[in-house]
Amino acid sequence: MFMNHHSQLFAQRYTQHIDEIYRFLFFAVNQQQEIAEDLASETFLKAFEHHIPATRLDRNGNWH
Repeated sequence: MFMNHHSQLFAQRYTQHIDEIYRFLFFAVNQQQEIAEDLASETFLKAFEHHIPATRLDRNGNWH
């Protein structure tokens, strides 16, 4: 499957940061796994839809 550079970079950042973001959300929603998974995925989807550069993730998984 062909992916442009932005998509490849985003996929790389997703892999690097999804666990941290999920873990944060897991505890934020009182350890409700399914909700945390959905929110973590939505976080990345929204960023991708709005073309937020994945390079703007800091070491804590925050966009700025």
